[in-house]
Amino acid sequence: MPQTVVHLTHIVYDSDDGLWGALMAHITLAPLCIAVGLPAFFLARRELQTLYFVLGHGVNEVLNLLLKYSIREPRPAGSPKYGFGMPSSHAQFMFFFATYFTLLLVTSNLSLGVALPRGLPLRAAAVWTIFLGAVVVSYTRIFLGVHTWAQVIVGAMVGAMTAVVWYAAMVRIVRPRIFPWLQTLSISRCFYIKDNSHVPNVLEFEFRNAKKGR
Repeated sequence: MPQTVVHLTHIVYDSDDGLWGALMAHITLAPLCIAVGLPAFFLARRELQTLYFVLGHGVNEVLNLLLKYSIREPRPAGSPKYGFGMPSSHAQFMFFFATYFTLLLVTSNLSLGVALPRGLPLRAAAVWTIFLGAVVVSYTRIFLGVHTWAQVIVGAMVGAMTAVVWYAAMVRIVRPRIFPWLQTLSISRCFYIKDNSHVPNVLEFEFRNAKKGR
């Protein structure tokens, strides 16, 4: 019976690399975890800011496909994956996530519906951790032989620049003009979709209002 492979999660590594190779193979799946986690987080919190973040990732992925099929640069010789490799979608995804989330962290009056770290040391540590994760995931693509250094670097640059543009659009256009309109729609009222980006600490805000409602 003919069989095929689900390439979304099909990761191949050299068995001679042992535990290190297995670790790289698992770390490279981080974008998939984020791609599942962010929509789930939106369904749990019903925050417009989170929905906008999710849509940004969608736009970023479409841009990656357009670039791949425009540049049409092959993957490295011997790559276990087929198709075009420039730019790396993993690197582009992770650096979009890291850059956009960093912009949210350093802008204290914006949130995703949760309490963000307070104080410069905590925020700096969060930024370093996020970007370290982006770098490590990007490196796994080189280690596993599915991308070249150039493909990963270009992917990281495109992802970061897309995040900056997406964030600027949110601050200047989407948040002041579109978010208020979206909250007037029947679907927003029905499913309690809201914008709490003006609340510095949403968890504290919900806690205090829950106590008042008793």
